[in-house]
Amino acid sequence: MIIPNGHIDTGESQTQALQREVLEERWHLRCTIY
Repeated sequence: MIIPNGHIDTGESQTQALQREVLEERWHLRCTIY
């Protein structure tokens, strides 16, 4: 679970958080391209 201010809940591992950040970055890039 991610708190609105961007901090990661202790229930989520760092690897999951990193994967989520990468996916979000790709999604933002995709949105800006199209």
